[in-house]
Amino acid sequence: GFAVVATEVRKLAERTLKAADEIKSISASSVDIADKAGGLISQVVPNIIKTSDMVQEIASASNEQKSGMKQLSSAATQQEQVTQMVSANSEELASTAEEMSSQSEKLLELVSVFKIKDDLQAFNKPQLLSKAPAKKLGNGVNNEKGNKVENKKQPADKDKQEVVDDVENKDGYIEL
Repeated sequence: GFAVVATEVRKLAERTLKAADEIKSISASSVDIADKAGGLISQVVPNIIKTSDMVQEIASASNEQKSGMKQLSSAATQQEQVTQMVSANSEELASTAEEMSSQSEKLLELVSVFKIKDDLQAFNKPQLLSKAPAKKLGNGVNNEKGNKVENKKQPADKDKQEVVDDVENKDGYIEL
């Protein structure tokens, strides 16, 4: 019986030795794999950091873009308000121009009763040839340009209601 037990112990020792060799081999390969994994991780970590930085930059750019869009929206709103104001002002200006045109026609009708000078009657409306009126009018008085002016009375026409003082300087300009 002792020989059988010794044989079994020997076989068990051989198997244990064989298993220990396999464990040693597996451990060595695990260490190699762990070293390779560590190398790969050390290569990946900088890329992860770069990716993280890029994500942060993208988030920052998105925030800036959001702020820019708000500014653009605000500017568009302001532009719309200015456009509406310009439109309203244009309408008001057109209305004022029409009113001024109507008033100028009425003024022309009112002024047409005055006789300024025979050679200007053909135009059927008075024309001022001088841009600046005289400071003081009267016989032998100088106007702004230093020209002598005289007062003359025009005879009233039958169809005219009033007589207007017509003042003519030595250069032939009419001054009212």
